[in-house]
Order: sequence, then C-alpha cells, then structure tokens
Amino acid sequence: MGGTVWLCRDGWFGKQAERAAEAAYGLSAQAGLAVADLQVIGRNRTSKEAILSMLALKPGMPILKVSPEEARLALEELPWVAEATVERRLPDVIAVHLTEREPMAPWQLDGKIALIARQGGVV
Repeated sequence: MGGTVWLCRDGWFGKQAERAAEAAYGLSAQAGLAVADLQVIGRNRTSKEAILSMLALKPGMPILKVSPEEARLALEELPWVAEATVERRLPDVIAVHLTEREPMAPWQLDGKIALIARQGGVV
C-alpha cells in the first residue's frame, strides 16, 4: 500500500465522516434541535453586537453543532469578559453567563488612557 492518506482527516474517510456529521446536524435541526434563542446573563459593558459576532449564531442552525467550549473561549477573548459559561439548553436555547471585569483605575501610557481591571490587566 502506498501510505495511509485515506485514513487521515483530509482523506476519503475523513470527508465521508464530515458529510455524515453535517447530514446528522441537518436532521437534528429539522427535528427541532435548532437555535431559536440566545439568553445572556451578566452583560453590562460588553455589547450585544460583540457577543453575537463572537458566537456567530444564526437562528435555525443546528444547536448540536454549537460547541459550548469553543463559544466560551471566543467570548473570553472580549476585553470586558473575565469568564464565560456557555450551555446548550435543548431543544433551542443557547445560554451564556458572563462575569465581566470591573474597572478599577485609569492608566495613561504614551498619551493614551486605558482602564485597569480590578483583577489586573488593561481592559
């Protein structure tokens, strides 16, 4: 045999597995497991637009395709977000709980003013 290309993720089996997963996601959405609502708790300083942009959720998309861990990591990239928890609440809700950084003091460096969070670091 000339190698194991057909076993790798980009090989034939990998592509077939990806197609099967996409079909399963589609069927699950048709069965009612689709994103219909986003609930966010703890948002005070973070804009709705920033949250929606980071999550890239669309109404009707398969809820099982949403990775809570990837969503959490994306939200924790936002400047005001110290910690995030993301849950799928079947059949159709993505629930987000944010803990935002608390501003403590202004800080000036090179003529620019920034806020320092109570936990440390520039917000």
